[in-house]
Amino acid sequence: MLIVSKNLNQIKMYTVLLLLLILILGLPSLSLAKMTHKLWADFSGEVVYDDNVYKDSTGYMDIGYGLNLALGLRSKFSRYTFSRLQYRFGLKNFSKYDLENQNSHQFDGLLKQRLGNFFTLDLNGRMKFSQLVNASTYNSQMFLGRPSLEWYVFDHTTLTGGYIYEKNIYPDYDLDYEERGFLVKLGQEFSLYTYLEFSGSSQIRDYSERSLYGIDGGSRTVTDEMRKDEIIFFETRLSQDITHGVKMELKYQHSKLDSNGNYFDWGPKQWEEENTTFDDERLVRNYYSYQSNEVSLKTRIILDRDSYLRIGGHYQNRDYKGRLAKDKNDKFLSPEEKRKDKQIFISADWVKEISKEILKDSPIENLEIKIGYSYENNQSNDSLYDYSNNIISISLTSWF
Repeated sequence: MLIVSKNLNQIKMYTVLLLLLILILGLPSLSLAKMTHKLWADFSGEVVYDDNVYKDSTGYMDIGYGLNLALGLRSKFSRYTFSRLQYRFGLKNFSKYDLENQNSHQFDGLLKQRLGNFFTLDLNGRMKFSQLVNASTYNSQMFLGRPSLEWYVFDHTTLTGGYIYEKNIYPDYDLDYEERGFLVKLGQEFSLYTYLEFSGSSQIRDYSERSLYGIDGGSRTVTDEMRKDEIIFFETRLSQDITHGVKMELKYQHSKLDSNGNYFDWGPKQWEEENTTFDDERLVRNYYSYQSNEVSLKTRIILDRDSYLRIGGHYQNRDYKGRLAKDKNDKFLSPEEKRKDKQIFISADWVKEISKEILKDSPIENLEIKIGYSYENNQSNDSLYDYSNNIISISLTSWF
């Protein structure tokens, strides 16, 4: 019955997204106005040096590569109706530490319809299929629907409300979940150079296969209660053009996750198949619940006609409600402490469009090079997650 139910859920998700795509593609027959369509594509390849591939205290260094392909169609059916279809393929591979090597296929659809002078309806849909080549147990499928209605309250003030539906399916793992919620956004344009936005969302995530654990005489038991998460998110964003060539975005984010999910700990460096020491098992409650705050800053500096510099960074703190921190020997700290993380992240990218004069004798019309660097420092009282990470990358992108 579980397999049948899962297949029915997949069929429903495919059907919903298919109907959305049919609606978008069928719009030409509904409009008598002059239509315009634009097909576009881009392709990029990247080489990456990463001195901490898994972003933990193991600090494994490796060199990898990434490939990305995007195809899209933008259509304007009338002055009131616009649509966008997009497909993206992504691939990430590391040569030695390859557990998280993956590829993905993502399909996006958007329909934007103006309703009179005061409203715009947005219908967003997405399908994503992710494959971990060397950890296929965690392969997943994601389906997303996000309809929203934007209200032009005043000439430069907009208020948006919407509904969020998301379904994630793990065919070979017990992490399937369904997410429903609402979003709201208030935007204010003060001038051509200054924009302020407040947004927030509230969502409920129900896990259909992840039961809560119990403990009986040192043994793990499974209860009839299923994991359920409540997620609250709030964001304030300020965009400012400082000069003609310098743009800045300042952002504050607050998120809170309350979960009844718990975790059965088998003891230091042990798991179910290798439980070598008895009477050290423990049930950790509120394992996934946390609260975090993040402040970020992004700037884009135009250097000349064909190049620009992008610099960004953030500071984030995250406090876990029930998750206990461990030392380097996989033992709970004594005295016990709840896990706390503080993270600093800094990145810089230099982007240069190759002169068309250089490309005039080649089949490539547009080519861009990007050299990037990022630094991440995660300070945690949980030994495994106390780490730093440096990444250097070089990529080429072509488009038409």
